[in-house]
Amino acid sequence: MYASFLQIVRDHRARYPLMQPQDYGKLAFQSEYGPKHLAGRIDEVFSALEEECGRLPAYVCPEDPEEIGGGFCRVPLSAGWSEQEKKIFAKLLILTAEECRGSTEGMKKKTDCLLKLQIPGMDAWIDRWNRQGYPVVHHSEAYRSAYRPHYRLLQKAYAGYFPLFTEIAQLLDKKEAVVISIDGRCGSGKSRLAGLIKTLFCCNVIHTDDFYLSPEKRCRDWEHTCGGNMDFERIRSEVLAKVKSKQDVCYRPFCCREGKLTDPVFLPHQKLTVIEGSYSQHPKLLDFYDQNIFLTCEKEEQMQRLQIREGSYASVFQKLWIPMEERYIGRYAVEENCRWQIDTSDFFR
Repeated sequence: MYASFLQIVRDHRARYPLMQPQDYGKLAFQSEYGPKHLAGRIDEVFSALEEECGRLPAYVCPEDPEEIGGGFCRVPLSAGWSEQEKKIFAKLLILTAEECRGSTEGMKKKTDCLLKLQIPGMDAWIDRWNRQGYPVVHHSEAYRSAYRPHYRLLQKAYAGYFPLFTEIAQLLDKKEAVVISIDGRCGSGKSRLAGLIKTLFCCNVIHTDDFYLSPEKRCRDWEHTCGGNMDFERIRSEVLAKVKSKQDVCYRPFCCREGKLTDPVFLPHQKLTVIEGSYSQHPKLLDFYDQNIFLTCEKEEQMQRLQIREGSYASVFQKLWIPMEERYIGRYAVEENCRWQIDTSDFFR
């Protein structure tokens, strides 16, 4: 972890050669604590964001987010953001702040990394900052004059999803009922993204995992049939048809552990509905959607996540569910046919 932070510091040093000791300190502080001090201050956050964006030159194109370690990145602000984009960004900033951790011990380890760089004046500055208890630090005048920083800190995942969220907001402005599908490889973060969308927007989230076919209803060769374990007809009739006609939804989730349908789930109609899970973009369902999202991640990262999430059951994913999933993705060109293809490999590291 701290070796990767040291590399991030070196990258920043090469990119911003006029960095002063306090700019390195700010980088370490932000990497450890993120925007923790902003938690719960949504009105203040939005006002400051609006004011700063209003001061930016309209002709300046914002650069890509810049990783700073700790799962955070610096996201450049833009004068071209709409009111809606600024509101979404402010919500993401607050969510980032509320999820921040950080510790004095972590700060000490990161300042030790800074001392390894042998930067003039760094030892004395770090010693003074340490004795003060690592207070919030600002960029140096030299840094501000040379690089004109205008950014906010977000979790890497939130920064990666920000353009997607703005498009969802635009869809909601144009349509009375919006249905979004999130498909992709297991372990890529589909459920997490669906939960984040629900936090940002008033919506219903429905999981395809609730629509498995019971074993006796599956065809004999279901393991080699794309979606052979799914009850697509029930998804269409009980969920998607109702959503498109702006009706309330009621369905009974299938419980794999009990091998039967469970108690009904009732969902009052919402303007936005998210269908999340593998096989959500099967051809039998595609005609209902207004936006399709595909998430993926590197194979090694996928298995690491599944081992954390599933424990010993991860081996079943490797032998059965992943090969089934890959056949489906390949046969129907699911990834290639999606407007949004997002690699989450680096989002949660």
